[in-house]
Amino acid sequence: MTAEGQEPNEPLTAPTESEPPRDGSTPGRAFAIAIAVVTAVVLGAAGMGAFVLLRGDGDASTMRVAPGGALDLSTVPGPMAAHYRYAAAHPSAYRQIPCFCGCEEALEHRSLLDCFVRAQRGWEAHAAGCAVCIQESEMLRSMLGEGASLAQIRAEIVARYTMES
Repeated sequence: MTAEGQEPNEPLTAPTESEPPRDGSTPGRAFAIAIAVVTAVVLGAAGMGAFVLLRGDGDASTMRVAPGGALDLSTVPGPMAAHYRYAAAHPSAYRQIPCFCGCEEALEHRSLLDCFVRAQRGWEAHAAGCAVCIQESEMLRSMLGEGASLAQIRAEIVARYTMES
């Protein structure tokens, strides 16, 4: 007998359905991996599509603005709700940051604070659907955490969103 358990002159045969492959793989594993890859690509494309729809092409005349209105904070994911709570806890910082998504014209917002907190008290729905507002909030939170001044944060955000592409 050989090391593989077959007689030396016996022809090699493929494993049967009841016999697992000898290389350690499992039937359907390649199919499962292919499905996972396709799913990741589709979800990634959907996420980018949503960003493009919300962000527009960068031209203020064609940019779409996420709708405003009242928001029940319990209806948004935890990380999103954290941006809202942070904005409410740091109103003077958010008030000094302009928003670059187009909401100042469409929704009469005066600053990034208005994207999260309604003037009449409560939560503004706009930021929950706006990638630009969330990105600006992420920059503000991160830079504040690193000890940057509000002037530095404002300058960085303004530079990021006013750069010519």
